[in-house]
Amino acid sequence: QKLKDKLREISTRLQLNATDEAILEGLNPEAWVNQWYFDIFSSLGSFANACVVGMHVNQRAEEGEVSGALVLVQHIFLICFVMELSWRMYANGMRHCLTRSTWIWVDIVAILLGYVTLTSGTMNL
Repeated sequence: QKLKDKLREISTRLQLNATDEAILEGLNPEAWVNQWYFDIFSSLGSFANACVVGMHVNQRAEEGEVSGALVLVQHIFLICFVMELSWRMYANGMRHCLTRSTWIWVDIVAILLGYVTLTSGTMNL
């Protein structure tokens, strides 16, 4: 609610029209995080990450090491997953996410495992 009030205050100061206000509202994670298209985009990101992990495992099995490009892509995916989790917690409230959503816990575990894997040197950093 505070963010909506702040956006209204900004739009009043800048004398924005309805279209500009809609754009500002669209920048608010509360407006789009709980929409179906955000879930689809997140799911596609998870699928793409699974494909990269498969390429990583295959390359390591065949060549004994992994290219720096795949490690970089894994880092990028990890950053994207942290951003997604942050947006969800911001939009829905941390208490709600941690107490009422089991998928948030799946995300937290996946992010922690990804972080441990990337920082432990098991991905050939």
